[in-house]
Amino acid sequence: MELYQYLIIALAVILVGYTIFDVIRICRIKTKPTLPILENKEFDLVGPVVLIEHYRKNSAKILAEEKVIEMLNGTVGYINNRYDCSDFHMHLILRLYKSYGDKLPQSAKELLKKTFLNFKYWVDMPDDESMCYFSENHTLLFASLEFLIGQEWKDEIFVNSGFTGAKHMARGKQRLLDWFDQKYKYGFFEWYSGNYWNEDFGGLFQLLSYSEDKEISNHAKIMLDYMYFEIATHSVEGRFVTVSSRQYGDNKFINKQGNRLSPSLNYIINGIDEYDAVEHSKLAVVDCCLLLCNMDTLRSGKYLLPDVIKEIFNDKTEQIIKTSNGLNPDEYKKLGLIGQSDYQLMAQLSNEIFVNKGFAYNTYLYHKRNNTFASAFSMPIKYADIFPLRQLRLFPALCNILGKRFVPTGSALNRGNVYTYRKNGYMLATAVKCYIDYFGNQHHTMHANIAEDLNIFTIYPASVKNLTNAPGYWGGQRRMPSNAQDNAIGFSIYKVDNKQRLGEVKPTLRTHILFPIEKMDEYKINEKSAIGRKGDTFFAVVCNKALSFEEYNIESARALVRHVQSNVLVKCEKNATDQYMLKDKFDLVAKGLGYHCYVIELSDKERESYEEFITRIENNLFLSENDTLLYNSCGKNYKLNYSGEFLIDDVLQNSEFKRCESSYCKVERGTNGYNIACNGKKLNIKFDKIN
Repeated sequence: MELYQYLIIALAVILVGYTIFDVIRICRIKTKPTLPILENKEFDLVGPVVLIEHYRKNSAKILAEEKVIEMLNGTVGYINNRYDCSDFHMHLILRLYKSYGDKLPQSAKELLKKTFLNFKYWVDMPDDESMCYFSENHTLLFASLEFLIGQEWKDEIFVNSGFTGAKHMARGKQRLLDWFDQKYKYGFFEWYSGNYWNEDFGGLFQLLSYSEDKEISNHAKIMLDYMYFEIATHSVEGRFVTVSSRQYGDNKFINKQGNRLSPSLNYIINGIDEYDAVEHSKLAVVDCCLLLCNMDTLRSGKYLLPDVIKEIFNDKTEQIIKTSNGLNPDEYKKLGLIGQSDYQLMAQLSNEIFVNKGFAYNTYLYHKRNNTFASAFSMPIKYADIFPLRQLRLFPALCNILGKRFVPTGSALNRGNVYTYRKNGYMLATAVKCYIDYFGNQHHTMHANIAEDLNIFTIYPASVKNLTNAPGYWGGQRRMPSNAQDNAIGFSIYKVDNKQRLGEVKPTLRTHILFPIEKMDEYKINEKSAIGRKGDTFFAVVCNKALSFEEYNIESARALVRHVQSNVLVKCEKNATDQYMLKDKFDLVAKGLGYHCYVIELSDKERESYEEFITRIENNLFLSENDTLLYNSCGKNYKLNYSGEFLIDDVLQNSEFKRCESSYCKVERGTNGYNIACNGKKLNIKFDKIN
């Protein structure tokens, strides 16, 4: 054997050996838990809520110093363990410290200060953990915490980072300015989330309450006005239950339980204060943290809803509203949003773009640079650090090849072009042509909001067994449908196949409809349609497949009033939501392979009688030909195919909307402000330019 052959063999042995060593190195990185293991340790997180409410109500009962410390220890322990959503709890104890600190024992104030100075405020700081930083709401919450707590102790040295408070304040401010700038330019990535907008409001209200920097507090006020305008146009009678890029099953079910903003909206629109934070904390303390901050600010009078937005909330006239929020992955390169700056990563990861085509290597560099391979949120990125995947960049190349054939490479929140029809008492909304045939994650793309306790929607479930999470049976989509809407008629096509893509569970081979008959005044179930009435509102769901009710399932009913968050909700009352559970049949199912085509149509007694509505629906032309849906109603001919092409009377409809198109406001994307008008009231929301 020649010398060069020995050298090749030796090199090959070295490379194989080094690769094996690298695999062992990566596999030995122990993933930090996102949540506590309750069997090992319990955290009572309700204490700060009880204290805030006790002090706010000026209770005559004096709490012993030892009792106050005991009530704080659970939350402080949770935060010091760096569990996920610690930023939520940090905002709650910051509210306690800033607004009620004069009533706390000195030892309690010292305990909170020690917690603040020891916290990890951003991903680039020391300590292994599994906190989520880069969803849209977490980005705001961490930045506002770093800014406000740095502001409180400018000259102190923070234990974990070694930075002064002044440096933390400057870091937090820059990320806040970046966050505001992206909302002004692109809108929200977590568009119309009745779950996560509660957290955004929490961060903004904290800034409005405590920022000494006028630039930041002014931005917070502008953003609050803008968000309330968006909610006013996408809710009906204060019921903010609509389509979204991030919803759980309970967010879609009923307003009171699913709309996390319901108490604060009831207060700011109607002046009704029925919020009991202590009772809420027993049910869902993680949701209570920020909602209590919101309510505490509103009660203080530091924010007043502009008159024109209140007019829009109360407007009962027929409205068509088209809006556009967020970005599609293919827009990033042109906008210069792929890179390692905080601004670029904020735009990418807030959109939940991780290993999609063109992004995998950027995400790997982010985790490598910040040494986050011990985080549960680094999976499966940490394996890209194995030689030779690292040296030859094979991991991003593989991700580019896989595309939508693999769950992580085929999902993102994406731009939401939302069409909303709203009339007195009811609303129909659709996210049109949104990432068709890709993985649905937590997306909710068509919704009929009928009444306080009645909502109707279709879904292609990712799993039959996973009832509570998203994607699962009631939350998210296995694959995104083709959607369109015209006035009060919505159209959906789901492609149901038995091909299991990488990362998917076993195909469900069904679509289904939430159709809770006990909440209806009348209903009629036909072979391929379901029709009903609630008060003066009429609704129908028509399908090209046979429809039948599933047998009543108490666990499925329970999943609609509570999504999985039990580990965060330690010591919660697990049955507290059961009062909202359905007691009769509600799950209307279509089964089988092929294209499942749906039409949802709404009407009311001003247009026709209920009997006339039934007759019209049953006589409307409804055909499905392969991947195409054909429908005739109210003198119009509709055609939708699975690619998203939508025609009305043979005229192709635009599926890309302006930032806002309605009678209240017309604004292009990338605008620097809104001019809003309703019933003689006006408001100019000016987005300040940020360099």
